[in-house]
Amino acid sequence: MDRSILWGLVTTLSAAALVACTTENTFTLTDDGNEGGGSSDDGNGGDSSNGGNGSAGGSTGSSMPGGAREMFETQVYPAIATDCGSCHGLDPNPRFLAGTAEASYNAIINYTPSLIAIPENSNLVLHGEHTGPAPTPAQDSLMRAWLQMEADERGLVGGEEEPPPSGPTLQEALDGFAACMTYDDWTATGMNTIAASQTQFGSCNGCHGQGEAGFIANQINDLDMFEQSRDFPFIKRYISGTVDENGAFAGLVAARRIQNKGLEAENCDQQTDNCHPVYSLPPNKVEAVDNFVALTMERYEAGGCTP
Repeated sequence: MDRSILWGLVTTLSAAALVACTTENTFTLTDDGNEGGGSSDDGNGGDSSNGGNGSAGGSTGSSMPGGAREMFETQVYPAIATDCGSCHGLDPNPRFLAGTAEASYNAIINYTPSLIAIPENSNLVLHGEHTGPAPTPAQDSLMRAWLQMEADERGLVGGEEEPPPSGPTLQEALDGFAACMTYDDWTATGMNTIAASQTQFGSCNGCHGQGEAGFIANQINDLDMFEQSRDFPFIKRYISGTVDENGAFAGLVAARRIQNKGLEAENCDQQTDNCHPVYSLPPNKVEAVDNFVALTMERYEAGGCTP
């Protein structure tokens, strides 16, 4: 795409995103990301891809000057700082934002697993609704345009001077994993008991019965829960992916959001923050999720599942 056309698109989207992000609840972070407020937390949290987490706040790792960085600092960051920063600038959530555009850019490019890749490979946009709302269409388009520019400038797989990915993208891998999920495995491993799991304020079904906050926990219709769990963004509570140093899809990993979310909530101030209820899955339910993901992964890696 002609660069002048791309910048025109970005400018238009940025203006729309800034309007979408204007709320009464704002937050203030220092450069080390230690202060904040306005967290919206009623579901499963941001994706850490098997426990990986970045460190926001003044990271001074490598970065590339040029159009992509300028675009992030002047357009992307102002568009997402309030909506995303109220959670992702604070522990215990995955931290990839801080109190300034510069610190946030450095945090993102140093985040592990990497978030910098073409949009089809980046967990930054392939996460959807979760603890907080999904990005608005304007925010999503803006981030995708910026990520594509990063891939172009860095010479990553799928960038302007590079051929398209020869293997699957993360998006395609998620679709492939979903095709390998079976209801027989779901019931045999005990996944049909997960919706009734208890938190300090009631069952998972009580808040997530209709798929609220990116997690479906339907205690009444288990088959419906299974079918919806195969769709985006619900599937991201079970599986995520990583990319290599060239921005190519490197493989799927267990997300473990269902097992870990309640434990993360223990570090949230239940009196002042809008935290997810604390819970600890009993061992048999932890084993159910682990086994279901492992069985599906084994089938996916063996091939033969048609999306």
